[in-house]
Amino acid sequence: MEKKDSSFEDFFDILIKNDVMMETVPLEEQTEYIQPDDDYNFHAYRILLLIRICGIINESYFSNPTIYGRGKFSFFDFLIRYPFYLKRVIEIEKKPQILDNLKLKPYETERKSPFSND
Repeated sequence: MEKKDSSFEDFFDILIKNDVMMETVPLEEQTEYIQPDDDYNFHAYRILLLIRICGIINESYFSNPTIYGRGKFSFFDFLIRYPFYLKRVIEIEKKPQILDNLKLKPYETERKSPFSND
């Protein structure tokens, strides 16, 4: 039996011979997705969640969770937005039980620069 190199042409020939057609939805019926960076609600929810989870309650001042200091707040926010770095911090601190509890997906811990335009 002779082995043949497959190519894009072979792939499209097979599709054409088998009458395979791609289904497309007209542009006016397609769902338009909002990029998270353009969605103010996304940012508001993230900030509220950050305060609720990472904040401390100091009864003498406030009865609600509070994060003291912009530096701490921005650091926590950075770790939420870029879970790869959160994973690294947890590994450096040698607290694997926290990492297990987070149940991060592989795509969430792939290294991606926070400064890229993707």
